[in-house]
Amino acid sequence: MAQELKEIELILDEKRGLDGVYAMSVVTDPAMEEWFVKMSKQSTVMLKEIDAEKRIICGPALIPEKRIYRRDEEMGEYNIYFTKETIRRAAEIFLEKNRQAEATIEHESDVDGMIVVESWIVDNKKMDKATHLGFDVPEGTWMITMKVHNDDVWSKVKKGEVNGFSIEGKFADRMMLNKQQATMSKEEQEDQEIIELLKGLFKKYYDGKKKNS
Repeated sequence: MAQELKEIELILDEKRGLDGVYAMSVVTDPAMEEWFVKMSKQSTVMLKEIDAEKRIICGPALIPEKRIYRRDEEMGEYNIYFTKETIRRAAEIFLEKNRQAEATIEHESDVDGMIVVESWIVDNKKMDKATHLGFDVPEGTWMITMKVHNDDVWSKVKKGEVNGFSIEGKFADRMMLNKQQATMSKEEQEDQEIIELLKGLFKKYYDGKKKNS
C-alpha cells in the first residue's frame, strides 16, 4: 500500500514579506524550483490564445486545493496546496503592489513587454468568463489575461513552445509557522511584530529615495 504524502498548506505572512506572487512566468517545463518560490509543471494549466491580433493570452494562475507534488532532500516527498482565501488575497496583493508587468520565461529570464491586463477570481463557475473560454477550473481559481508585446515571447506562444502560466512568489508554510509561534513567548511575538514594522517603514523610505533620485 502506497504511503500517503504529507500535505503542506502554503499561506501568506505579510508581516515577514511572504506576500504572495511577485511575477508571472510563461512556461513549458519549468526549471528546478526553489523552496516556496516557483511552481512546478504539475501546477501548470494550459493557457489559451484568445486574441491573436491583439496578442492576448489567458489562463489560470492558481487553482485552490490542487495538490502539487514536490520533493527535496530536507522534506522528502510531499504535496503543497493553496486555499481559496489565500489565493484571493494573493491576487489582491499582486495588483496592490503593481506587479502586473513583472514577468519571466521558464522561471529563468526576466522579460519586458508582458503585462497582466485582466485578473479575476472565479466565483460562479457556470456564469464565469473562464468557462466560456473553455477552461474547466473550480470556483476560487485565480485567472489572468496577459498582453504580449514581446516579439520573442509571442513567437514561442504561436509555436507552442510555452503553454502555461506558472507563478513566482513567496509563501509561508502553515505547519512551520504554527510551530514557530507556539515556541515564542508573547513578548517575543510583540518584539517580532515591531521589527517587521520597522523593516517595512525602512523599505518604504529607501524605495521612495530611489524613485526620487
